[in-house]
Amino acid sequence: MVFKESENIELQSVVIDDIKKEIIAFANCKGGILYIGVEYDGSFVVLNRKKRL
Repeated sequence: MVFKESENIELQSVVIDDIKKEIIAFANCKGGILYIGVEYDGSFVVLNRKKRL
């Protein structure tokens, strides 16, 4: 599967603190898909989980 960013597709290699802003932006327009764990070139990355204290 080839991933490319567009108006409806956002690629994030890591979970960012402002992830809510990305989701709200899609909700305020025609929707979209947010892929987490995908680099801008379309390659996949391994996500590390943070342990909660």
